[in-house]
Amino acid sequence: MMGSVTATSTGDASSEVTPGPELVSRLLRGQVPHLAHLPVREISTSGSSNWVYRLGEELAARLPRTDGYVNDLKTEVRWLPHIADRLPFPVPRVMPIGKPTELRRDHRRHDRRSRRRW
Repeated sequence: MMGSVTATSTGDASSEVTPGPELVSRLLRGQVPHLAHLPVREISTSGSSNWVYRLGEELAARLPRTDGYVNDLKTEVRWLPHIADRLPFPVPRVMPIGKPTELRRDHRRHDRRSRRRW
């Protein structure tokens, strides 16, 4: 069964900057070191609320696009385990849940100055 690693964000929601696989790797090294060895790649099925990255072949990491989506993600993480058995489709098991970090805020500032996209 595929799992999901969920991270929460900090920073203002006014400007969306796409994080890259390197940021996801840094978050893993800092918060979930036992998963940091897995290759990280962006996938094209990111939704409107979260960026999604593949971690190896079995896991996915989701990062909220803005702070406005953090509570939605927390609600999903809280309720899905309680209703998963009643749904007609498989629901990934949520693995570690990341903590807010300054990494994303720092990358947003850098992105605004350099005008480059992740």
